[in-house]
Amino acid sequence: MLWLEKLINGEILTSKELTIITIALVFFSAGFAFIVTLFLSRIIKSHLQGQKKKIKSKFQKMLNALVINETFSTTEVPDSAFEFRMGEIRSMLGSSNFARQVLIDQILELKKNLSGSAVHVLTATYFALKLEKQSLRKLRRPAWRKKALGIRELSEMNYKPAIPAISKFINSSNQMLREESVMALVRLNTEQSLKFLDIYSGVITPWMQINIHHYLQKSDLRKLPQFSRWFSSNNVSVVLFSINMAKHFRQSSAIAPLLLLCHHPEKKIAEEAIDALGELEAFEHRENVVKLAPKYWEDAGISVKVLQCLAKIGDPYQDTHILLEFLNHKSYDVRFEAVKTLKKLGVSTQQLSAFPTVKGIVDHTTEPLLQ
Repeated sequence: MLWLEKLINGEILTSKELTIITIALVFFSAGFAFIVTLFLSRIIKSHLQGQKKKIKSKFQKMLNALVINETFSTTEVPDSAFEFRMGEIRSMLGSSNFARQVLIDQILELKKNLSGSAVHVLTATYFALKLEKQSLRKLRRPAWRKKALGIRELSEMNYKPAIPAISKFINSSNQMLREESVMALVRLNTEQSLKFLDIYSGVITPWMQINIHHYLQKSDLRKLPQFSRWFSSNNVSVVLFSINMAKHFRQSSAIAPLLLLCHHPEKKIAEEAIDALGELEAFEHRENVVKLAPKYWEDAGISVKVLQCLAKIGDPYQDTHILLEFLNHKSYDVRFEAVKTLKKLGVSTQQLSAFPTVKGIVDHTTEPLLQ
């Protein structure tokens, strides 16, 4: 390299050569720094994993002693053996946040696999060591993952005083943080587990709906709120969720409000409301459902929902002539559903075969292999 010879001989380099040398040094420095950083991060990670394993092993023995030997008393006077164990754990924890987190993780892990008095011991340990303070501090961290972790910890330990702090995140722009907050509030706010719906502006995802439904099923069904209170919400997702919950929990008090939702400008809400009327067996409001037929004639999706609803609550003597009109609908899906509905209401295959528009559909529905 000429520029290297010049540099050795003490000659002056051109600006172009200086630029090349500078760029080369920058890339070399960046590459070297990257390698060193990667090497150090692996060393630190390996060291932390080793430390975690050692600390976890020590905590495991202490927690086992607390749980298996039943050294905790539920009386108002603290059990001396329990306090002795707490003193041991405190001395191990010192001021190390790392050790505290390892202990929190271990308590939560054990709690998932235990029940009864064992869970009571673990919960008492968590609060005796004031570990909830560490969980609460996570809510002030900038990273959403840390916030979500703190929320999950507080929820698992049933720390109700955290409800106001957790409520701040239910409308977070981050979906994962939003979901964790909602599920924590459902679990913690037992008296008003669905109060968050009053101010919730996000989407209730299928995951959230499944978990909320699972939790509500385990609660006292007599204390469930009337889901119709959220039918007027400005959040479409909240309205759809409320309709589904009213349907699943068979709330007949929701039938009258559902009739109003059948005329909702949001198509999905109207569809779900009609479907819910069928599931709730709203026989006394059958005529109102029949009247929806001409209103939604041009909308194939809602027409199908009307037919499915009438298949459950329709009158075979009074509604047949209305349903027969659907056999000439321009949508194949509607015609198909009309045939199924009419057959459920007792119309014979021979009568249906008289309509040329549905002959293929009738053959399809009478084929044993397709049943």
